[in-house]
Amino acid sequence: MITATVVKTDHVAIHPFRELVDGYISGIIVRNARRFFERFLSPRDVGVRRRHTPTATTTARVRRRARAFHSLCVCLARIRGSLSGMVASARDETRAREAEVKASSASAPASVEFVTDERTAGDVWRAGKYRDFLWRMRCAGVDGDPRFVEVLNAMGRETEALRAMSAAQRTSDDPGPWWRDGEYDEARAEDANDEGMRAMSTKAYVRAFDAFTEAIRLEPRRAVYHANRAAAGIALGRFEVAADDAQHAIERDDTYVKALVRAGTANLKIRRPAKALDMFRRALELDPTSVPAERGAREAERAFNASNQEAERQRDAARHGMRAALPRHDIDQDTAAEYLLSAEAALRANPALEGAKANVAEALVSCQRYESALEQCTKLLDDSLDRQYIVAETRWRMGDIDGALAEISSSSFRDSYDAFACKKCVALGGRLLHLQDLITRAEREVDDGQYTTAIRLLNTILEQPEGKMTTRFRGRVLRLRAESRFKSREYDAGEDDEDVNAYFAAIAADLSECLILNGKDFETFILRASLRTARGDYQGAFTDLRAAQTIAPTYVGIDVMVRDAAKRALRTDGTFTNGGPSNINMDDKSSTGGKFYDTLGIKPSASAREVKSAYRKLAAMWHPDKWTRCGDADAAAKAEEMFKTIHRAYATLSDAKQRRLYDCDPKRFDSVE
Repeated sequence: MITATVVKTDHVAIHPFRELVDGYISGIIVRNARRFFERFLSPRDVGVRRRHTPTATTTARVRRRARAFHSLCVCLARIRGSLSGMVASARDETRAREAEVKASSASAPASVEFVTDERTAGDVWRAGKYRDFLWRMRCAGVDGDPRFVEVLNAMGRETEALRAMSAAQRTSDDPGPWWRDGEYDEARAEDANDEGMRAMSTKAYVRAFDAFTEAIRLEPRRAVYHANRAAAGIALGRFEVAADDAQHAIERDDTYVKALVRAGTANLKIRRPAKALDMFRRALELDPTSVPAERGAREAERAFNASNQEAERQRDAARHGMRAALPRHDIDQDTAAEYLLSAEAALRANPALEGAKANVAEALVSCQRYESALEQCTKLLDDSLDRQYIVAETRWRMGDIDGALAEISSSSFRDSYDAFACKKCVALGGRLLHLQDLITRAEREVDDGQYTTAIRLLNTILEQPEGKMTTRFRGRVLRLRAESRFKSREYDAGEDDEDVNAYFAAIAADLSECLILNGKDFETFILRASLRTARGDYQGAFTDLRAAQTIAPTYVGIDVMVRDAAKRALRTDGTFTNGGPSNINMDDKSSTGGKFYDTLGIKPSASAREVKSAYRKLAAMWHPDKWTRCGDADAAAKAEEMFKTIHRAYATLSDAKQRRLYDCDPKRFDSVE
């Protein structure tokens, strides 16, 4: 809908009157002046002046006429001055009234504007009508009449109310009722309702439903139209719609017995026995003789009692962990999504059932929406073994095996022979303890530099059913295996051996799968950046480090790593990519991170585990006791000095706070003896 609003140009209603007065006065002066000069310069006078010398009589006559003309001019000038004052006063008064009208009305646009929004168009139209009515009152001189003032005030109140309603609708996310933009035609609404009643009598329920819909659209304030549509909806099996229509009818007339009965029937069909029973009881209070209300109340009471018994049974089963365990294999994502949709629909229909809540949580776990699953578990019973089991399943799939064991240890390991012990929790705990032992041993082997043993342990984990599932735990294992493979072999960026390339491809495949399983694993990004740097892909390494910095901006040393990666990415054969000369010394201490990193033989991007592993190797090599037994005093002294340097470097880099300070200013630490 396009609405154009045009603003009237400013004008003064007294302008025509002013022009009339000026013309009248000017006409009087011109006519009298013409008469005077015609008489003063008559042919006789002209002839006398031409042929004769003026006499005393002629001179006296001319002077008398001149004095008369002067008096007339003075008089007319006074009249014109008075009339001009009146015109100015009228003009000022008119302009003051115009200013008042503009101030009291809505802000008017300064030019023609095209409105495409229906709400804005309505606001502009109502504001224009209000200004037009006020203007007509002023022009007619009835702006002081109490009757017109009352009408104007009522119009202003309605305009403001509609403007506030429009503003609320514009800012609200609620679309409102579907009939909000109806036409409000009572006669046509009644005709549509009659048509719907005739269709109901012939059991043409679809046609009746459409007719009642049209009646509501034309007149939504009538409760009977909503109640009739609810009856048609019940006949068609549209119980959700019928319940809403009946509720709308009750909101308009809470003493409408038929609406209460139909609301109870619809809610009973959609498994809301408590609300249905309340509706039937309200109907019986208004009409104790209503047979449908009495019959519906009995049925709703039976359903309500059965629902309470089922809810109590499910709560007791949840406390004892009687639900089946989750499968130890992947579920197709389409199947999991359908399962989630059906579980959510069942929960909406039975919000009080513990089983319905647990179904949603398990469906979220199957869809790999672990954070949402943990949030859903907060709605389960606190003393429920099912809740603890689902939380444990969620946590180990997220890669947090310790958190999963802590969740179920208090319940499942208290006594394996307890009749109420959750067997699925005991079985899950046993599997998780085995996985925890394997991954702990693998991490220890990596720290000790035994990469082959670590890879063998990690392969054992990946062969387990839990290791084959597409979870974040699998991503954690893949990252650790890729790290072990990467450290087990030194890479040369210029090496083109096929075996090396194949080995590199296997590591890259593990890291790519890890990022698919957990796109927020910043350690995987850092490891892949190191791999790409070793292979000469400096641009890719910088991209991975920037991603890691975005995910974990507080990670120790990430800023230095990103800065060094940027320097490497900008260098290409000794020149910048933009063609300028390179003045970056890649061997400078600011690039390698400082002397402490060189002492331990690690990079500034090394993790705490790598720092510890490097220290153990060097400490075992340069320990003074080992060199004292060799009998060489100089070698023993050198070893002791080297051991102190290694220990000092490790003491600084192993402490997170000291390491941050060292990364900011390595020279300050290096200069200290």
